[in-house]
Amino acid sequence: MDPTGRGYFSPMAVRSVVAAPICELAGRDPLRLTSDADGATLILRLEAAQDVPPENWGPSLLRMRTAKPHCYWVTAIAGETTSEHDLGVHDERFTDVQRLPGGRWLLARGRAAGPDDPNATVLAPDGSVERRFHVGDAIAELQADADGALWAGYYDEGVFGASPPGDAGLVGFEPTGRVAFRYNDQPDAMAIDACYALNVAGPDEAWIYYYSAFRLARVSRAGIQAHWDGLPVRGFSAFATDGARLLVAGAYGEEGQCWLLELATGEAGRLAVTDPAGQPLSAGLGHG
Repeated sequence: MDPTGRGYFSPMAVRSVVAAPICELAGRDPLRLTSDADGATLILRLEAAQDVPPENWGPSLLRMRTAKPHCYWVTAIAGETTSEHDLGVHDERFTDVQRLPGGRWLLARGRAAGPDDPNATVLAPDGSVERRFHVGDAIAELQADADGALWAGYYDEGVFGASPPGDAGLVGFEPTGRVAFRYNDQPDAMAIDACYALNVAGPDEAWIYYYSAFRLARVSRAGIQAHWDGLPVRGFSAFATDGARLLVAGAYGEEGQCWLLELATGEAGRLAVTDPAGQPLSAGLGHG
């Protein structure tokens, strides 16, 4: 199937990528796969299988509390080093995790009952609660930069819901939790209906790909810095970038495939992902 929707594929040749396992998950249920500001892989894990959301969960299906308190853990993988972090016992159904400066952690709950519901929790290095604040309802993606500032993209339920800040589509928060940027308020924005993918690439630099404009944008808290429309691969739900190229996955009709896009030329080529033995793999999607 042609994910461009234009009846053609770009002339870039198919390239091969070998994917090697980085860790084995056992004993706790994974809730979220993401990354921190230093590029380490973070896996949020819960000890209780009965409290894991169903496989087809979306923001509508997600309860805000677990059936009983459970312990949350984070597996952090940086190069060849793997570490386990005990984030304590909570009865909130956290869906996102980020590492913050100074040995602190952020846990966030994807759903909120309203603007007075503090669904983000900052944990001090000793595991105690440092503060709580509201980060919006129906969070699709949440990432922190190296300074501890947050970026959050929202599902359509948050964008079209009754309370801010999710109505902005993409929000930049200062480390204190104060709102510092609202995408849909920008004068040159094509409004976000739903965040498809978010990537915080550096201090005060976030990239977002969103529905229904299918626009890729690079932003800072000062405003929209650049944008790209009409990309040759459409509807992707995960991406990485070096500023000139995109590695994307989850395009419409190509959910198990990866593509490499050149932003300057609009060219796109499929990546054939294999295991170390040369067997083809279908790309799974993590968030972050």
